[in-house]
Amino acid sequence: MNKEIQQFLNNFFPDLSQPPKPDLEFMDEDELYEWLHQRLLLFIVTKDIQFGAVAIQQWCQRGYCKSGIPLIHQFLTIMAGQQLKKNPKMVDEIINLMQDDEEKSKLIYQLQQTQQQQVNLQVSDSPKVLKAQSDKKDPSIFQNILTALRCWDKKQK
Repeated sequence: MNKEIQQFLNNFFPDLSQPPKPDLEFMDEDELYEWLHQRLLLFIVTKDIQFGAVAIQQWCQRGYCKSGIPLIHQFLTIMAGQQLKKNPKMVDEIINLMQDDEEKSKLIYQLQQTQQQQVNLQVSDSPKVLKAQSDKKDPSIFQNILTALRCWDKKQK
């Protein structure tokens, strides 16, 4: 692990094995709120420290190193994007961790766009579709689909 990331983790979470207990009598509401969100971030980071370290390094470079909801939302967005291809079930769990409904809807929209781009890339790389696109008799999408189906049907027989 990068020394800079390790140092940041040690400063932000001094001992990952024993999270500090809050002194509830001396905390005001804002301090308690910040502490709870740090615990949520700690939970997420310790689930997969690699993703956490990469995300924290990116936050440091971009100047997002403030605690609270914006930091957590940024972390969740990065994690969801990384997990979209590998583990779609985890993406659902990540979306459920979002606190703000507006941020949640933005993330869902971003993920849908990313997923659609991935599907479009996979489809456009298919040799059948490429052959259909090169057939210029009728440029409509339906003609391309029909041509691709005909090519597939000929190969099946």
